[in-house]
Amino acid sequence: MGDNMIVTRYVDHDAALKALVNNPEGGVARELQRVGDRIADLARESIGTDWVRGVLNPPPGPPKRRSGDLQNSIRREDAVTTTDGLAVYVTASSEHRGADYSLILRGQGYVFLDLDQIGGV
Repeated sequence: MGDNMIVTRYVDHDAALKALVNNPEGGVARELQRVGDRIADLARESIGTDWVRGVLNPPPGPPKRRSGDLQNSIRREDAVTTTDGLAVYVTASSEHRGADYSLILRGQGYVFLDLDQIGGV
């Protein structure tokens, strides 16, 4: 090689970067799981705090403390690779004392949004 020659080479960093970011066993996944654990902890704490009755909730109103089955069912799922990348879900059961509230609410005309379908979530 002469002194005036320029040597270039192509390195495919995209594949390596995708493997790093989308690895459900990697460091990015562990960090997302730590964030998910914190979100689950905050949700449990929030649900367990005293309910402040206001004008919109006259007696008998909601219970003083919202916790129980919902609070105990909140959990963080392990990281998974989706079509959009890496995801960590924080979930809770819709079941309480043997009743599936999602079915009861649907029967009353409530409509649930599929967050995976509305994008950006």
